[in-house]
Amino acid sequence: MGRFKHVNDVERNEDGTLVYTGGHYRIAGDAVERKRTLISFTAGTVMLAVLIILSGCIDADNATKSFSVIIPLIGEVCCLFAICWQAVKVIAGKGKVRAYALEPMTEKIGVASKMLVIVSLTGMVFSVIYLIRHGAGGHLLAAVAYPLLKVLIASTAVGYEKFFMTIRWVKA
Repeated sequence: MGRFKHVNDVERNEDGTLVYTGGHYRIAGDAVERKRTLISFTAGTVMLAVLIILSGCIDADNATKSFSVIIPLIGEVCCLFAICWQAVKVIAGKGKVRAYALEPMTEKIGVASKMLVIVSLTGMVFSVIYLIRHGAGGHLLAAVAYPLLKVLIASTAVGYEKFFMTIRWVKA
């Protein structure tokens, strides 16, 4: 019954199109507070995306010449996709989500954020190991910036998860 638990929340209207008639949750607070929370949530999502894309654009040997660094970057992109997939539900609904989607969305954002911390710090560790063993390869600034960016991604992911978990939701 799990997959079809909410099938009764969908009905056809006069036009014959399907319409969700079930419950919703929205971000708590007055209109200004909801808008501020939604803008902060959107900004955090965009910040994570920019940092991960930026880390993929760094041209340093310790960022591009080892699978032990590239594989965590791929993991970061996968975690970012999972986070963005859930965030779009909140952003597109302007802070309003379907009742049955809130709990799984909260769980998925939490797991993806924790995984993002793990893979970004793994990439940072392997990047530093590569840097120690093989040197900067003529790109010292980029070689130092890459592991620092990984730490920034991890700390941003922690803050993002904490922020999302503190959002209060009320029935709409």
